[in-house]
Amino acid sequence: MDYTVRNQCQTKQFADFQQPEFEEFDFIHDNIKKPDFNIPKFDSFTFKPLDMERIKSYVPESNEKFKGSGYTYNSYSSNLNGVKKGGATFATVNNDNGKVVEKQIDLHNGPH
Repeated sequence: MDYTVRNQCQTKQFADFQQPEFEEFDFIHDNIKKPDFNIPKFDSFTFKPLDMERIKSYVPESNEKFKGSGYTYNSYSSNLNGVKKGGATFATVNNDNGKVVEKQIDLHNGPH
């Protein structure tokens, strides 16, 4: 019995059917002109990273209001020969129109 598979079908029930034949024709969209979009050109620019030092040192110009804040967090842990150590540091900086407030919390356990 011939189980020729057509159209990726894997069973005889779907494999043995007559495929319709179509005449070739030109697609209509080949003759349509694509519209030209007037997209404005921009000069390239570079983003500067916004880190805590820039937030801290930013001084607003006259008639400018500025509010910026940032935080950083890091932690560590170790187990060296059964001696466990760990800790974390959390720091924030807030700049409210030139008035800067910095806070830092250090947490440690185990021998230093």
